[in-house]
Amino acid sequence: MKRFYLVLSILFVFAVGCSGGGNSPVMPQKTPDSNSNLPVIGIEGDESVTHSMGILGAYELNINPLDMTYELISKRSGAIGDSYGVSGINFFIMNPCGDCLQIVGIAPDPDGNLLLTFEITHPFNPADMSKPPSAKNRNDLDVFDLAMVVHPTSGTAQAFAQTGASAYTDTCVGPDGFTTELANLLSDTAALPYFLCIDDSTDATPPVSTWNKFGMGTSTTFDVGFDISGPLTFDTYVTMGYGHSAVKMDRLTPKYYNPEFNRKAAWKVVVEPPTGTGPGTTWDTTDTYPQSVVVKVFDWQIGAPVATAPDFGDALETEIFAASDPSTVSVEVLGLSASLPSSSAPDVPGATGGPNDPWVFTVSVPVDATPTPVAGTYPGLVAVSDARVPGALPGTTNDYLIDSPDGILLDFYDIPAYVTYQSFSALVVVDC
Repeated sequence: MKRFYLVLSILFVFAVGCSGGGNSPVMPQKTPDSNSNLPVIGIEGDESVTHSMGILGAYELNINPLDMTYELISKRSGAIGDSYGVSGINFFIMNPCGDCLQIVGIAPDPDGNLLLTFEITHPFNPADMSKPPSAKNRNDLDVFDLAMVVHPTSGTAQAFAQTGASAYTDTCVGPDGFTTELANLLSDTAALPYFLCIDDSTDATPPVSTWNKFGMGTSTTFDVGFDISGPLTFDTYVTMGYGHSAVKMDRLTPKYYNPEFNRKAAWKVVVEPPTGTGPGTTWDTTDTYPQSVVVKVFDWQIGAPVATAPDFGDALETEIFAASDPSTVSVEVLGLSASLPSSSAPDVPGATGGPNDPWVFTVSVPVDATPTPVAGTYPGLVAVSDARVPGALPGTTNDYLIDSPDGILLDFYDIPAYVTYQSFSALVVVDC
């Protein structure tokens, strides 16, 4: 059966600021479906499946740590005025989301960094099941893997030559990962730190799997840590994983294809370097013996069965369009190793990658660089590469980042790669 799958591009539009984002999308701009006047965009892929990363909002964030003040300004405003746009004309003159994202707390942490607490609220309530489905009465606008990506407007990214990547490692404290998903939109290839707005691995005890869902009618708070010794002016972007499974008559009972509707790259990476302070418990200046770096990878797609149905709409909700397991985990410590240590085999292959069962990789990192490193703290970068390559499959409209600065046209940007990075510090001590 032929089906149409719809991709949602949601954005918060406030009264202040100006249109932001890139000006040269790598795909032609798409216009709203003129036949339906609905707050969604209809796109049909070659394989009748559509999923993308989307930008929920774009903001300018300014922080003054001296008097503990901040300024959060939306970068989205246009002729439509104050509104919340969901790519539908009937929503352009409405204002149901004037304060969906706000800062509700600011405080120093014990290490002297600055912690901002954000609150985000889904602008739509669940449907009234006693009424027929419509553009307003629906249950199909849940999103997944909601994250705030932080892009400093000044400062320099740290380059990691062996990994072939750079990252803004001095900007934030405690990010859930670093991503290059916005590289083509921002014309900046450096990996940017991001913080999950909803994290199933910590939001429940014991952890449960909701697919990091941000459901209609819900709100959540999340913390973002900033290093006050670095730049304190940022552009921030709230990104989401989304896919659409409901046509008009199915909006009250949509199908959410998870893990397909989640991020393709790992949604969280935790790095545990050696914690010792003496020779034998961490790297030292005279011993080339490797130390172990433990990398925990949280990824919804690990082990997910690949659908075989010609039409993905006939697949099970737990199936995925194409295989998307982590393929390689590499660990680079600047000035420590002559090569790039890596692993492609998890310690426990049967782990699910879920909230309480991550894939764990133990990577041995030797001290064999020239010149021999001196005692001190060295920056490290972990790269978790995914087996899936963006754009390598036919009809992969699910391999784009979608943005809409004006709430009218959709800009499609290539995602360069499905890689999640994480930073850490490596301690080298003097061998007594």
